[in-house]
Amino acid sequence: MDNFMDRLTKRFNAGELIQANGEAEARENERLRKQTAEYEKMMQEIRRLNLKTVEVSEQVSQMLSCGIEQLEEYEAKLHGLIKEEETDKTEAAADAQQINQVITQELAQQKKELDLQIAGMQELMDAQLKNLQDSMGVQLSGADEKLLGVDNRISSVDEKLLGVSDRISGVDEKLSGVNDRISVVDEKLTGVDGQISEAVERLLAENAQSLAMLKEWDEQKQQGDQTETLDTVRAVEDKLEHLSGNIADNAIRQHSLLQDMAVNTENALQDLTRTTEDALQNLQNKLEQQKPADNAELIEATGQIKEMIVNIRLYLDDVQKHIEDYVHKEDVKVYRNVQAVLMEQLSNKTRDLNDHMDALEKSVQKSKGTKPLLGFAILLSAASLTIQILQMLGIL
Repeated sequence: MDNFMDRLTKRFNAGELIQANGEAEARENERLRKQTAEYEKMMQEIRRLNLKTVEVSEQVSQMLSCGIEQLEEYEAKLHGLIKEEETDKTEAAADAQQINQVITQELAQQKKELDLQIAGMQELMDAQLKNLQDSMGVQLSGADEKLLGVDNRISSVDEKLLGVSDRISGVDEKLSGVNDRISVVDEKLTGVDGQISEAVERLLAENAQSLAMLKEWDEQKQQGDQTETLDTVRAVEDKLEHLSGNIADNAIRQHSLLQDMAVNTENALQDLTRTTEDALQNLQNKLEQQKPADNAELIEATGQIKEMIVNIRLYLDDVQKHIEDYVHKEDVKVYRNVQAVLMEQLSNKTRDLNDHMDALEKSVQKSKGTKPLLGFAILLSAASLTIQILQMLGIL
């Protein structure tokens, strides 16, 4: 043992040995915990069987009490008959003997049945307790037998539902049509996303053009050509107005497209609902024309089809709600994108105009007579641009 520990010490350090011992103890604790849980399950099963035994004993006691009560009733009837027919002893004796024989036979039969039931129950409980005590795995075999019985029942149910599956094939075809329509809606939504991306790209391109125009305006301003500077400012204002109009038009077109898609989807759902209701009505008409022997099966099939229709309607309602949520999210997304772009452009243009105003103030220091005119023109352009953007945002 010491040599073994010395070899372990040479091969592993103290930390690794402690870790290995800890892991081994953890595995052993886990094994003991699982075994304890299995024992607890076995004890619960034994308790359940004990409770079942008590219940069966109570039932047997009740049956014996009922037998005793019946015996007392028969004896009371016998005494009554004897008292009533004391005048005719021969007939009374014969009747009493016959009644006694009947009572004796009935009591013997009941006692025999009770003995058989008690013996069977006792044997069953003894066998179950013995099996539980001998082997903890006996429950698995019993569970397998129960599962086999359940599988057999499921197989019989599947055979009964086979005919129903043929009758609802038309409903499945309608559902496939709805899935195709939903695929078309998804393709349209994908196209809308592409249109939004194209609109953003066009917006960025137009912003680049606007910046180029502002740079050109700066160069012209440095040359001191005031007339061309004012024309450039107006051109920038026209360009921004055109850009804002394009953004608003794109947002309106996208909103209209999403609304059309929602309307088309709702119409498709209504068509499917009407088609399903017509199919159900036809099935009910056929049900009325069938023989009474087939009515039970058709009624069961009709109930199952109704349940499937309800599930289909719930599914379609969820799809419609999903589409409406998607339309709302896209509307909010487009509005926020447009608002963010316009606010960013407003901030950039305002900053650029302030920079150009500062540059103009420096460049026209030599000619103070034109300074108020240039400042007024630039302020007027900035105010016009701000008012147009605020109008497009709906603030004014």
